[in-house]
Amino acid sequence: MIPNAERMEREELRARLVSFGVRAVKLYPVLQNTKPGEHIAMQLLRAATSVGANYAEAMHARTGAEFVSKTTIALCEAAESSHWIELIVQSGLIKESRMSDLQREAHEIASILAATVATYKNNHS
Repeated sequence: MIPNAERMEREELRARLVSFGVRAVKLYPVLQNTKPGEHIAMQLLRAATSVGANYAEAMHARTGAEFVSKTTIALCEAAESSHWIELIVQSGLIKESRMSDLQREAHEIASILAATVATYKNNHS
């Protein structure tokens, strides 16, 4: 049985990951007016929505190895999302001031997921 505090933390993270994916969904129409923008938007959309999906799978993992694998995939997708956000800013598609909060969220999510994997490995080695 998962303690209530840990269950709340997991639910808060899950909600945060859904929100992160939704923000990428809402960016898509803003970026799709040029061919490069459309390509980058699709890559960000795929990566950002995958973070939450893989975390959801990790929460229903049948084994510890599966949990670590799915959480690590979510971490990689968060890092990839950060890359696409940086590319959006550096290419001038959207101003940095409009993307800084999303970029910060991508970094925070990646840090949380990295810590989750490290903690699991430390506690189960």
